Amino acid sequence: MTNEASNYHVIAPATRLFTEPDMNGSVETEALYGESVSVLGEHGPFYKIAFDLYATPGYVFKGDIRRSELHRRSGSFTHRVIVPRANIYTRPSFKFPEPNGIALPMNALVRITEHQASPEGDMARVEGVGWLFAEQVARKEVFLKDYVALALAYVGPMGTYTWGGRAFPDCSGLVQQVLIACGISCPRNVGEQMQAVGREVATDDHDFTYRRGDLVFFRDPGLQVSHVVIMTDAAHCVHASIATPTRAVAVEPLQAVVQQQFKGARTQPTMVRRFPNR
Repeated sequence: MTNEASNYHVIAPATRLFTEPDMNGSVETEALYGESVSVLGEHGPFYKIAFDLYATPGYVFKGDIRRSELHRRSGSFTHRVIVPRANIYTRPSFKFPEPNGIALPMNALVRITEHQASPEGDMARVEGVGWLFAEQVARKEVFLKDYVALALAYVGPMGTYTWGGRAFPDCSGLVQQVLIACGISCPRNVGEQMQAVGREVATDDHDFTYRRGDLVFFRDPGLQVSHVVIMTDAAHCVHASIATPTRAVAVEPLQAVVQQQFKGARTQPTMVRRFPNR
């Protein structure tokens, strides 16, 4: 065991944070490339770490990460990935994809060292990784505006549902990823999101209607907060769910999600939260 915490950053596109030092153990969440962790100790091929999500100060996870996917932190990162998946190339050309199919997920932190023009567009070199298209990153202090559009960008293969996932997100992982990309602090789990994100909206008013961007939360029969969706208009939502036919991020009518979550029970979502100024 180490005696004092050491600062490291993640060098895998995404690495799982386990609840115990066991590759077959349960997954708490993921840390993404460039995110910082504090190493508290070691256990075989694992480090025991504390993980403070860089956009959510004070919201700390503790768990176990494979040692091979961490490296001592040096210097600072300059940019952040702003698309669900940024493919890496070995040269500044789309004709030279990284042979292992490496791609960086949204909100990965990188250091850009140079730019080079290609016929397909400007490409940027990520230190220690390779090349990507420059429009897929932004200065880390620059945030996007439309988190609904970002959530919709996950619909399709990039949105394969993964418990604890952020690169391939679960329901709260999707919400957290798109809000962080827009500069909005957001806890990792759905229960904390229901208490901390946006402002609660009264739904019992006779003139209430859902708005684009509303976060709609559900409880299961055991009173656990179990699901969250993002409204795309007054009747439809985007969400990551294992209950959808695709087991992925999908756009569906809200009432279809109600049926999925409550198995036909005549009930409604638990809470709606909104960003009034967005």
